[in-house]
Amino acid sequence: MPSTTRKPFSIGGSQGITIPQGMNIGEKVTVAADDRLMLVDVTGEVPEDRLTDFFVTDVKPKFNGWWENEKRHLEDVKMYIPKSLWDQVYKASAELRSSKETYSEAQQNFIEGAIREILEKLEKEKKAE
Repeated sequence: MPSTTRKPFSIGGSQGITIPQGMNIGEKVTVAADDRLMLVDVTGEVPEDRLTDFFVTDVKPKFNGWWENEKRHLEDVKMYIPKSLWDQVYKASAELRSSKETYSEAQQNFIEGAIREILEKLEKEKKAE
């Protein structure tokens, strides 16, 4: 499953992103979106109204709950880690996401997993003190 970070580019009055290589892209694509998320059927097979319904009833609510939980976890971790170290980890993570280099999904997962392991280890050490 392709999973990447893409940098938007200007195209006319809009913003665009490239679609990962290897996807089966049809003549048209179907898009459902709000001001934060976008769900794209690159084959265009799913009718717009059905994709929008799925997006509104399934994707968006699940994302909102998941993201709130992620933010709470980050806040919990930040409480136990010295600010200077947290800033370094956050900066490294941001540099990874904004890097012009292309990382494979496996590389991204490895790096993000390593960052998570470091944070979890620091959290446990801080709690033990």
